[in-house]
Amino acid sequence: MKGFAKFSSMLMLLLLLGLFGCGSDTVSSGTLTMGDITSTDLTGGTYKVEATATYVPDSGKEATGAEIGFTAVYTTPSNATPVTRTLKVSLSKSGIATYTEMVEQGSEPVYMRLTSSIGALSQTKIISIPAVSVLSASPAAISFLNTDTVGTAKTATVTGGYSPYTVASAIPTDIRADITGSVVTITKLAAGSASIASTTVTITDNKGNTYTIPVGYFK
Repeated sequence: MKGFAKFSSMLMLLLLLGLFGCGSDTVSSGTLTMGDITSTDLTGGTYKVEATATYVPDSGKEATGAEIGFTAVYTTPSNATPVTRTLKVSLSKSGIATYTEMVEQGSEPVYMRLTSSIGALSQTKIISIPAVSVLSASPAAISFLNTDTVGTAKTATVTGGYSPYTVASAIPTDIRADITGSVVTITKLAAGSASIASTTVTITDNKGNTYTIPVGYFK
């Protein structure tokens, strides 16, 4: 009888655990949420994309030991064959998992569809990474007046290409070129206002592409 009673007690314990769960149970029947995908321009034609998914198990359960799977599908307007990347993240008690990926820019926008899943639960978000446009600057040319004195500065804004950028003046003794971020500052160093002169300022992006701004001035 004692053996039967012991067996009955163990059976009852197993039944209770099955009905009500315990701390180590990782049944994925709770709720799954995923925040919006964020993108950060790391310069040089690379974007960092990141998304966080949170799994909250049913009452009495615990997330520890469960896994959230991430499936990222990347496409472009002309690419008929999507690129798929997968990642599985084991959860701690917090139930939070983060997907991080580096995406290279190209001549077309990149569309990313990210799905997080656990058990039968899933969440999907979409984001696009902008295409790299042709390196350019506005205004396209700079002109100094004959009344502009030494130290007069004018600016141009760089667009497109791959940051960070560098600049150089063909005649640095007459025209100095500096850049901060995407803003080029062109400063007149030549004295005088009688003779018309010209030079160029060349912008170079992180991939070696160049754009030239003609500069007219007096000296």
